[in-house]
Amino acid sequence: MLIFPSFSRETAINLIPFAFELLDPFALRFGSFFSKVKRFEDELDSIKGCESGSTAEESSAAADRLERLLRRMRLTLHEDHYWALEAKRRLVDLYGKAKGFQMYKMPMVGA
Repeated sequence: MLIFPSFSRETAINLIPFAFELLDPFALRFGSFFSKVKRFEDELDSIKGCESGSTAEESSAAADRLERLLRRMRLTLHEDHYWALEAKRRLVDLYGKAKGFQMYKMPMVGA
């Protein structure tokens, strides 16, 4: 016997995970955090231009997107979070390939 006769069994089954999320304090506290982290991961994976063989324009656009993503990550993640470090690593790779910024051409400071 259903409490709400207008609900079908399928509707009730679809609402069960939602009800558990409302009752679970862990999900209430960290559910939105995990979804943010997943969005950061997806956006980081979608940034093209970090690969070798990319044109200068693609690399520049990728660097701009990575910098914007890092600014948003800073509000949610610790600076040493895996995805923040991955974005920083990709930025270092891009900057290291930029003309005039290759490591072997940089001046030695403090040596």
